Amino acid sequence: MNRPATKVDPPAATGRSPFWRLARLIAGWTLVALGILGLFLPILQGVALILAGLALLAPDVPFARRWLDWLKNRVRRLRRNRRRDTS
Repeated sequence: MNRPATKVDPPAATGRSPFWRLARLIAGWTLVALGILGLFLPILQGVALILAGLALLAPDVPFARRWLDWLKNRVRRLRRNRRRDTS
């Protein structure tokens, strides 16, 4: 079964150390988990932690990159619509 091509580059091709990739993955997943907890606990900023975790995961995890790309496009559309409405 062929998998669709993704934008994720293998660590060897980008010159990244496997240690830093692992550290980034652990930190990213930890921030996402804390962000999910933060959605229910008043002390933690859930959305901010989830976004930070996705930003760390994006180079290595395709779905994180897709979510961040979707969010960037959504923010651009909202800004464009807001400028059009205020003009």
